[in-house]
Amino acid sequence: MCLIRPATLLDSESIQAIFSAAISCAPWLAPESRLKADFAKASEGEILFVCCNRENDVLGFVSIYEPDSFIHHLYVARHCQRLGIGAALLKFLEAYIIKPWHLKCVAQN
Repeated sequence: MCLIRPATLLDSESIQAIFSAAISCAPWLAPESRLKADFAKASEGEILFVCCNRENDVLGFVSIYEPDSFIHHLYVARHCQRLGIGAALLKFLEAYIIKPWHLKCVAQN
């Protein structure tokens, strides 16, 4: 079971860890970009939601820019991938932002 809720400052460290882990293995990014992955800076002005387990551990997150229905970031912790966390986050967004949604994706990704 997972709970999806707005992110808080207490989630920042977990969110950064998930983001850094994903960025560190992104071969389409320059090596220096992978080392300086600052999620707080990359998501300024966006609304964040986290998916947590019963112990309140962050398993994944999504950040959106609400005015444009723009999904900017969607990441799931490596050990939680293929468990429906990403799908749960997207399903949650159905009640939060209007469609059509927009998603930024690098072609090499």
